[in-house]
Amino acid sequence: MTPRRGVYLGLLALGELKKRMPEVEILIAGEDNSNMSIDFEVTNLGLLQLSQLHDIYKSVDLALVLSFTNLSLLPLELMASNCTL
Repeated sequence: MTPRRGVYLGLLALGELKKRMPEVEILIAGEDNSNMSIDFEVTNLGLLQLSQLHDIYKSVDLALVLSFTNLSLLPLELMASNCTL
């Protein structure tokens, strides 16, 4: 995990969301985050197979995608699954 990915900013935003809306379930995926200190409840999905992503994207109401340095195809994949960004 590198700072250019915006993970820490994303975690700050998600933590604030969880404070304001404790009923929201937050899923984190993309790498093994088990060693990270996260001070709010999350479901850590870890690394997933590409074939698993579409069903997960379809099941969520909102996605947060951060990258400070490059364009990602992830927003297009999420929109194709009818997920709000």
